[in-house]
Amino acid sequence: MRPIQLFKASSIPIKRHVKIQSKANPYDPQWETYFEERLDLKMVNNLRGKRKLLYLWKLQEGICPVCE
Repeated sequence: MRPIQLFKASSIPIKRHVKIQSKANPYDPQWETYFEERLDLKMVNNLRGKRKLLYLWKLQEGICPVCE
């Protein structure tokens, strides 16, 4: 029989959600930089440990070279 491994909640890092500003409108050009910064932060967190993808993302400034 294999020993039972217990799950410890303390082994999971806490990730805080950054709330979106209530007045932010994704369709208003005035808020474009705000949403780009949010997307950049999201990509950095999602690509952690994927060095090459993160490097390309930053090199291309988050813009696809094919479809922009």
